[in-house]
This record gives sequence, C-alpha cells and structure tokens, in this order.
Amino acid sequence: DADTFNAYMHCYSRLDPSHCAKSAEGLLKSMVNQEQFSSIYLPLPNEGTYNAAMALWALVDGTKGQSRANNIYSLLEGASSCGSDGYSLRPNMETFKTLLAVNSMIDGRFSFERARSWLYKIKNFSHGEAFNPDADVYIAALRSLSKTSIDNLAVTQKPLLQCGHQYDGGFKSVNKNSNTEAGDMAKWILYAEECGVDPNTEMYETIIQAWTKMGTKDGL
Repeated sequence: DADTFNAYMHCYSRLDPSHCAKSAEGLLKSMVNQEQFSSIYLPLPNEGTYNAAMALWALVDGTKGQSRANNIYSLLEGASSCGSDGYSLRPNMETFKTLLAVNSMIDGRFSFERARSWLYKIKNFSHGEAFNPDADVYIAALRSLSKTSIDNLAVTQKPLLQCGHQYDGGFKSVNKNSNTEAGDMAKWILYAEECGVDPNTEMYETIIQAWTKMGTKDGL
C-alpha cells in the first residue's frame, strides 16, 4: 500500500539526496497516475507520500531543494482539490513543518524575516486547518534539513559542554553571517513568545549552539 512506498522513500535519505529526491518525485508521480510496476498497479499516494518526497528535496542544499519541495507541496494542494471521487488529500502538520523548515533558510542560514514571512504564508495556505503553530512548529524553522546540516548533526547534537572546540586557540574574529544567524534565531524565540508559544528546551539549545559555534567572545 502507500505506506509501504512511503517507508521506501524514507530509506532514500541515507543516500545521495539530489538523486534520490528525483527518484522519489518520479515514484510519486507514477503513483498518482497508477502506473504499473512489475505487472502490479501502484497504489494512490497519501499525504505521507507527498511529505516523504518533500522531505527528500529539503535535504538538497540551495534554492533547488527549496523550489522542488515547494513544487511537491503544490502537487499535494492540487490533489486536495480533486476529491470528486471520494479520494481527497489535505496537507497535515508534518507537511507544514517541512515547508517552514526548507523555506526559512537563505544561503543555508536561518533568516528571521524569511521564517516569519513563510509562517504567515502557511497560515494562509492552511486556512487554519490542521495548523496551529506550537513549539514544534517554531523549532522546525530552526532545523536546517539540508545535507550540510545533516553532515554536522553529530556535532550539533553533542552535550553543550562538549561543544567548546570552537574556542581552541583562542577567540575567533567576529563572523558577520554567523552573528546574524544566531541573532535571528534569538529573535525567533522572542517572536514565538509574543505569539503565545512557550519555547521548549530544544529551541534554547539550538540557539546556544548557534552562538557557541561562532567561537567568538560575543558569542560566548
């Protein structure tokens, strides 16, 4: 069934993101058209199928990953308006979190203005359905899903006391881009609080790690 193919797509994330994202999108379209595979007709996709394909494109660095993930979302929106035969799909919270995560980045760095803009867009997309931004939504914006981020995952998930290697050899000079990104993350937490959302531990840890990663006196 569709869930089996969804699990298959998730396995792609362990391989080359760009190649696998193309393959997943191709499989999704074949499922939409109910094409045959080894003499078996493919099942129609469900929301999880679209989410899996979106998540794979979100692993691809740069604007290509963003645009293709957004295109998959557009396909899901199109499918949600074609329910005359009783088959109807709707974006769910996982869809919206991926959409926010992939579009909150500019040149691989978190942007407060970009994240806030896309949060507004998603609220309009959803018409309030299945989208009530909570701490999980706000932390999703801080999680870069790109391959670059995944390569650094082992470092960023270390306990904070083990993340001091940036200070080896003394403080670094101020990096404007890193300083801006960490500052934008701090603004995002304050914005979440203004919207009535209580930040969780992961949000604070993410921001502490962003400041620590700078290796500067100001960051510390």
